[in-house]
Amino acid sequence: MYFSGPLEDLPQGYIFLCPPDQLASDGRYQVSDAAYWSVDPSGAERLTPEEAARVGFPEFQLNIQLLGLRWAEDLYAGLREFHAAKGYDPDSPDLAKDLGYPLFEITCDKDKLQAYRKSLVADVDISDIQ
Repeated sequence: MYFSGPLEDLPQGYIFLCPPDQLASDGRYQVSDAAYWSVDPSGAERLTPEEAARVGFPEFQLNIQLLGLRWAEDLYAGLREFHAAKGYDPDSPDLAKDLGYPLFEITCDKDKLQAYRKSLVADVDISDIQ
């Protein structure tokens, strides 16, 4: 998080960072709702950026980065076999649901997405990363 102005002599207030599970609306993240100023200690009353500036809070920029790693293909094959042996369909979201993970939906053509990924970088073996 980066602030555009000085952080001294600020008015009484709070900056709130939303938990990821509260950002999703119809499975899509609203980055504009990820952080906000409030004069309410509970954060229930959000200030718009314009209201926050009028009160004397500095503007801020929140950067969100996603990082993904990939393991060797034989590890994925082993995990699929293990989950199948436990009664899960490896192609369904059932295991993720049972473990309480949030579900995300890819809204583009899967083949096009895989082709795009391959065009960016060759598969990397996780053991090569130091």
